[in-house]
Amino acid sequence: MYIWLSNHMTKIIIIVTFLFCFSATAQVAFQHFPKDNCMTARDLSTNKGVIKFDFTMGNNLLPDSIIWKKYEDGNLVCAKTLPFFIQNTNFHFSFNDTLYAALHEYQYELWYGNNLLKKASRVCCGDFYILNGQSNAESTMQNESCANDYNPFIRTFGYAAENAINMQWAIAKGDGNANQIGHIGQLGIAIGANLVTKMQVPVCILNGATGGKEIIYFLKDEMNPTNKATSYGRLLTRAKEAEADEKIRAIIWYQGENDAYAGNSYEHYLTRMHTLYYSWKKDYHTVERIYIVQIKQGCKQDIMATGGIQQAQLDFSSAHSDVSILSTANIAHYADNCHFPYLQGYKIIGDKLCKMIHHFQYGSPYNLGIYSVEVMEAKRIGPTRLHLKIKNANSTFPDEEIKQNFYLNRSKQNPIGFQVKRDSLELTFLNEIALDESISYNGHTGVSLSNHPDSVGQGLLCFYQMKIDALPSTPASVDCEVGQECFLIKSNYKTNLTGTFQLYSSSGQLIRQENMMIFEGKNSFTLQMPSEDVYIIRVHITTPDGLITKHYKYTN
Repeated sequence: MYIWLSNHMTKIIIIVTFLFCFSATAQVAFQHFPKDNCMTARDLSTNKGVIKFDFTMGNNLLPDSIIWKKYEDGNLVCAKTLPFFIQNTNFHFSFNDTLYAALHEYQYELWYGNNLLKKASRVCCGDFYILNGQSNAESTMQNESCANDYNPFIRTFGYAAENAINMQWAIAKGDGNANQIGHIGQLGIAIGANLVTKMQVPVCILNGATGGKEIIYFLKDEMNPTNKATSYGRLLTRAKEAEADEKIRAIIWYQGENDAYAGNSYEHYLTRMHTLYYSWKKDYHTVERIYIVQIKQGCKQDIMATGGIQQAQLDFSSAHSDVSILSTANIAHYADNCHFPYLQGYKIIGDKLCKMIHHFQYGSPYNLGIYSVEVMEAKRIGPTRLHLKIKNANSTFPDEEIKQNFYLNRSKQNPIGFQVKRDSLELTFLNEIALDESISYNGHTGVSLSNHPDSVGQGLLCFYQMKIDALPSTPASVDCEVGQECFLIKSNYKTNLTGTFQLYSSSGQLIRQENMMIFEGKNSFTLQMPSEDVYIIRVHITTPDGLITKHYKYTN
């Protein structure tokens, strides 16, 4: 009988305890509580982020029984009861906790007595970025995995599916596709892995890319910015739900192949890039910089249409001081001549982008070799020769084979000669260059021309229909030199000149005066000096630009 009662009472105690736990849990309403794998943005001035806690419990429970616990990397660092106030007869708890932006994971627990009410694991603090565009921003796996670069401190929120908006935090992955939880693409993984490893700060990347879309697909619905029927609205909604829309540090944009494939014009693309830029600046107003990846020739695009899009991207970056552009011309395509493998493709693009991000977002003083090489102007230096002024070139740039990717737009000539100088390229063509010619460099599809021995060498930015100007001619001049027995005059005037030679004694007496005919090049006149030691020579030369007068002192 005693044993039966004891067992019976045990059952009653267990049932009562379960009901009490269920009752307590049911009577706590959470407005803010972190979720597994979530991340909060850091304040750059303090290197800390804020986690919000806001919840209400019924008045039939004991508020002093609420215990809040915080763990860092699995170690308990805080356990305490919480202050509260009365709101509509219930107990209300509202407070913030701060986290350091470092490679640490935090766990929060909320207990009522011995009952766990709520828990959030793997919480961290760091920087937020957006990656957007079409398939090369989506960057699904082609032939090799990026899993070796996965890192628990690369996070994301939701994914870019067109038919749904997922609101789940996740540790990021790159080998899947845009319809999978945690997907940020292989390019996203390359960027995240670089930043986490080198900057020692967690990173959250929101990837909004959708493959095979023209730029118009990504524009904002001005009447309803968070319209979930639009790509822009879905991404903005995700950012707001992650409480990151006012915390995005930079946007990386890789798109344009479909506009080239569709034959969209330079003006069409450039106008919409400006529209997108101003939408970003309004809705993500904390963005410090925008990075544009210039499209590579390929994806079955027409070369002329590709050139227009490439030039629009180049001109867009030049128009805004907070935009940087990256060339992909020296990175080899995957076998489809459109996308990229991971190690020699998306990872290299990501590392090159991060060299700029290190400089602009993290204050790295190193800024040499971080920019793609750019042709600034093209000038004619001969009937068949061009001088291309370049900036951001390094000592290993470029491979001579890229000469086949330059062409004159009217005559379709490719250079037959190619010479690299410190800050310029010189191209030689077989036939004379017309006065109204222009030149283009669209890059190439497939292989990796203009590559470098190391994987971080910069490629040449593509450009389209750059006007060719004549080099300013050297100003015509006359130089004179007094020799022991002759007087030399060098003229680079194309026409013959006339002049007067006058010889004076040291006392100022005119000894001799002769008229001269001066031809282009060197002219020599015999001095025939008298016996005095010091003389004054005065030369008057009439040129198309006016009279030139020169004086010389001669010691015999």
